[in-house]
Amino acid sequence: MKHKSLLAVFALITVCLPFLGAQVADEPKTPEPKVEKAKGPTLPSEDVVKAGFTWRGRIQDVRSDDKGREALIAPVDPQKEQELALWAKKEEQSIARDKNQAARIPKYRQEYQKKIAGIFAGEPKSVHLTDTIRIRTKFVPPAFDATGTPKKLTPFDISKLKSSKLPGYAADGSSLRSGQLVIVYEPKRDVVAKVAPAKTKDFIGVDPNLNSGNTVRVDALMIYVTDEGK
Repeated sequence: MKHKSLLAVFALITVCLPFLGAQVADEPKTPEPKVEKAKGPTLPSEDVVKAGFTWRGRIQDVRSDDKGREALIAPVDPQKEQELALWAKKEEQSIARDKNQAARIPKYRQEYQKKIAGIFAGEPKSVHLTDTIRIRTKFVPPAFDATGTPKKLTPFDISKLKSSKLPGYAADGSSLRSGQLVIVYEPKRDVVAKVAPAKTKDFIGVDPNLNSGNTVRVDALMIYVTDEGK
């Protein structure tokens, strides 16, 4: 009797299982929410930066307002730069013949730093420091942890900051400050720009509506810090 009861239970389960499986299969599945990865700023490619138009200057000021941050950069005056080079050459030749070189070299360096500030005599250019401008420095930039404490970079960390096409090391806008000597990379000049009016032909990407006074605003691809200017 018990054997017949077990057979009946087994038959009932065999009949019900497909039905229960079909019920489960028919239940709508809640789609898993899609997690979108945060997208960072799109930086100009290294090839585009390398092919850009460059000019050298000295940062006069880095300031912020309701529109963001900008760097005022005074471009180099070629004539004054040539005059400085001639002066430096004569001084170096004189020091080489002097028996008291140890005393003259520090004075020469101090005088050179004073004079080098005078070669950046052009009207300052305003560069809007957006997240789409590459910032690089000739020296390894300082690094900080989540609490703002300085941390030492490993050789592997430093290698990641280098580039096969661009000079120096990758940095950010916080590395920019007054007194630094920089090279500014702008978009490559077009043929049309060579015959443009004198007021705008030297700088590509200038929006005349953004100018205030004598300050010209330029679009930059990269700012490369070559010297701290101390």
